[in-house]
Amino acid sequence: FNMKVADGLLKTSLATPLCVLNNQRKVYVFYSAAKPAGFLAEKDSCVCSAKDALPSLYQFEDEAPDCEIVTLSREDALNAHKVVANGKEYLVVTDSVLFQDNEDGKTKLEFEDFKKISFKASPEFEKVPKGFSAKKCGCGFTVYTCEQDAAEVPKVSYEKISEDEKTAVYKISVESWQNGLDDLFIDIEYAGNCARLYENGKLIDDGIFVGENYPWSIGLKRYGKNAHEFTLEIDSLKKDAPVFIEEWPDFAGFDSLKKVNGIKTRAFVKVSAQL
Repeated sequence: FNMKVADGLLKTSLATPLCVLNNQRKVYVFYSAAKPAGFLAEKDSCVCSAKDALPSLYQFEDEAPDCEIVTLSREDALNAHKVVANGKEYLVVTDSVLFQDNEDGKTKLEFEDFKKISFKASPEFEKVPKGFSAKKCGCGFTVYTCEQDAAEVPKVSYEKISEDEKTAVYKISVESWQNGLDDLFIDIEYAGNCARLYENGKLIDDGIFVGENYPWSIGLKRYGKNAHEFTLEIDSLKKDAPVFIEEWPDFAGFDSLKKVNGIKTRAFVKVSAQL
């Protein structure tokens, strides 16, 4: 491995380097899903000094260097962001959508999600962002949770209005959503060859069926926050159709399928954290 880490040398490692936080005391960020002999794979991310780093993952030449080591799980590594605020670098981990905005030397984090928003950070912020609560966890991170509850989800309903040999037609009704939501998604779980969505007789979206485990997700923000009544057309998928589908649906003895299995909504809110 032979990687220079602060004033030391990392001879061997079962972790992959991700980034460095260049603060007064440097922080080296790694991620790992390794299973060293006699140990279990790391499930929880952790922050520690180099001298306290797991020897099963990190082997330094001579003495451990004077720095911090962050070991992320694979999931946390996929959700990790490097943030710069007030001349200091931070590692922020969240499964929400995150945008960074820097204006006039100030950093603002914008989170978007359909569930209650939270994130963890290291090192700890100088002050808790307005609208958030903070709690230190035993792994060296500080967890920040938005005090705003998850948004109330507008209702959606559907009914079949016609069907012939080739196509099934459904009516989808969605409530208005003027209650501070940033976006509303409908997830259409269906089985068929392909589908089309209409409003007032105009084609506004279409999708190709790739499996019942992959709903067709449609964001409604672009169509306005008022109530909507859509028409959904689903073309028949034949049992012997020459198409690739990783996991074919159960035809239950029929030669073709064109049906809606269910429709759900996800209400997204946008929350800002001023650092």
